Amino acid sequence: GAAPILQLKNSKINNGTIDNSGLLEATLGSNTIHAAGITNHTGATLESTGSSTTLQIDNTTGFTNTGTLLATGDSHLILDTDTLTNSSGTVQVDRTDATHKSTLELKTTTINNGSVINHGLLEATSGVASTIQNVANAADAATEQFSNDGTIEVVGNDTSLTLDTDILNNSGGAVTVDAKTAGTGAAPILQLKNSKINNGTI
Repeated sequence: GAAPILQLKNSKINNGTIDNSGLLEATLGSNTIHAAGITNHTGATLESTGSSTTLQIDNTTGFTNTGTLLATGDSHLILDTDTLTNSSGTVQVDRTDATHKSTLELKTTTINNGSVINHGLLEATSGVASTIQNVANAADAATEQFSNDGTIEVVGNDTSLTLDTDILNNSGGAVTVDAKTAGTGAAPILQLKNSKINNGTI
């Protein structure tokens, strides 16, 4: 049989702790996990799925992933004011076809270590700073993957995304930094620190 499932439909979980060793999925409507301590264990999946589905995980008090954190089925997964310890875990964004893709949106969020695999849209937004660090660098290349055959985008005035000590395999992918729009604030920024982007388009 399949692993136990907790399914969210237009639901919100506030505070406390979430310990997932099976499947925790948002499947319909707008869903939020707010100010909780989250552990997603090896072999477990925490996901948003479905074209009408949004899952926002915000202001976590602790967030550890050694399993899979997944945006799939044309859904929208938002990490807002989180620090994700992703050591030995995978963050993945899927694409159904050329016109249907899932989105991972970062707002004031750091993803540290592990693998990040983007087939859809991975975007930094909202005029705040986010970071992806220590992913697939020389020390971890044998066990981690940072790949993009979708789009990584920095959107909105004052938004910044920092790649810190990463090696990004951008084969078949695009990295896009949008132009400044009307109004206050500086143009979006993609900042590289001890990082490398291989192939693809920028």
